[in-house]
Amino acid sequence: MIAMIIVGILLAIASYFAWSYIHEMSHILAAKKTVGITKYELKIFPHVDPVAGWRWAACRYWMKRQPTDKEEAQISLAPRIPDSLAVIMFIFTGFMTGWPALLWGVFWGAGLVDLIVGSLGISQHSDLQRGANKLKWNPWALRISGFSGVVVSVLTAALAFFGG
Repeated sequence: MIAMIIVGILLAIASYFAWSYIHEMSHILAAKKTVGITKYELKIFPHVDPVAGWRWAACRYWMKRQPTDKEEAQISLAPRIPDSLAVIMFIFTGFMTGWPALLWGVFWGAGLVDLIVGSLGISQHSDLQRGANKLKWNPWALRISGFSGVVVSVLTAALAFFGG
């Protein structure tokens, strides 16, 4: 039991960095696909940005051309693709027990945390606010869809686990 707690804590820390990398690389891959990039920088650790303030992680990239509003929204909202995969994959935690459940659940659960944080969109510099503004959408549509996905995923996993 103690070993599972220690491994769970270590896995949670590793999953934070893994999902920071996944999140930031999704921006970079979207930028590369839409407008092209010449180089990029990643910071997958908490830091203070001189412009945006506190950041859990961040990336910078140099674009080959200016993006359209739609392309900028695609780049801003790109992390929702792997986060959506986490919503689906976390459900399978409900069909597991022991070490597999711990490993699977913590890793994909970190993706759910990324979606929750990304759905808050408090700062004007947040991915959600930038994407919603460029698409001229109400940010609450993105918030509600993100939070709903997490709730459905967790409840479905719980129902599967408890045999509901």
